[in-house]
Amino acid sequence: MRRLINHLQNARAVHRANGERGAVAVITAVSLVVLLGFTAIAIDVGMMYQERAELQSGADAAALAVAQDCSKDVNCTGPLAHPQAREIANGNATDSQANVAEPIVTGNAVRVNVSTRESSGAGSLALSFAPVLGIDSAEVGATAVAKWGSPNAGTAVLPIVISPCDFDPDLVDPTHFDPDLASPDFVSGPQVLQLHSITGTHKNTATGGCEYKSSSGANMPGGFGFIDPPEGQCSATVQLGAPSYSDPGNNLPGACIDVLQKHLGQTVLLPMYNNLGAQGNKGWYTIDGWVAFKLQGWNFPGSSAANTAATTTTGKTCESPCTGLIGEFVEFAGLDDAFFDPSLPPGPDHGVSIITLED
Repeated sequence: MRRLINHLQNARAVHRANGERGAVAVITAVSLVVLLGFTAIAIDVGMMYQERAELQSGADAAALAVAQDCSKDVNCTGPLAHPQAREIANGNATDSQANVAEPIVTGNAVRVNVSTRESSGAGSLALSFAPVLGIDSAEVGATAVAKWGSPNAGTAVLPIVISPCDFDPDLVDPTHFDPDLASPDFVSGPQVLQLHSITGTHKNTATGGCEYKSSSGANMPGGFGFIDPPEGQCSATVQLGAPSYSDPGNNLPGACIDVLQKHLGQTVLLPMYNNLGAQGNKGWYTIDGWVAFKLQGWNFPGSSAANTAATTTTGKTCESPCTGLIGEFVEFAGLDDAFFDPSLPPGPDHGVSIITLED
């Protein structure tokens, strides 16, 4: 230790003899600039990333909201969509302020551009330490593109396929609204989607007959409206234009009881076919698209809900030998991109729209 002290004292004497007094101050000053530069990087750049994250979140939310409206033909122009886009983007900013350009709607896509706006009205982000390096502010922005279209693939929460005999989009009651979706129902009031009945047909009375059901009321001879699900599961993955194979049993898969109870009162997406062939366990359906059905009751062997005069909420029942679902078709716009495969063309418009963000 003594040797170190002596060495430092000798070094100081040498520096003084050589006229190097004040060099430390110069080095300190230069180092301070460098340190402030690193501080600018650590704080200002971090602030810019935080600002951009908020702007991107706002742009995403605004684009999705506008696309959802456009899927229902509501306010689907730049000027009409601008107030909503501005409100949503500002709501995602910590200071509740952002510059939001008028949305650009092209085809079935909408683009929203968002940038920084400070309380002073400036369109750039004021920096705290970077001015030491000659950088007073930075422009920060974000862009989001959302698209809407009819679903073309996905996993049905219930392995049930719907006949076009049971769905007529021309029967619209504009005075009746689903309070959850705020959009008009397709069919005036609840109905029974009868999957099988030995007592007769279940045809659309408005069109007076349908070629897609057998005379027994089933979708096909020996078919009961079920798609063959994976063992022990209550789901079926289907694709537009591809065949889905029939499960001929009249009993609902056991795993579906919990699924039905979970979705009672909710809207579920069901596949609908436009062609079918063969029968029984060799039967097949060609999927044409998806429909939205608000589930309000059902009747299957071993399971029934809201299906008696004392329990029904719709005034409809499906009593034995009827098996099927009780509820109503609704328009639906959802954000679940699991029902849309970008490599496939969109499905026909049956009142269901899927909203997705473009990567």
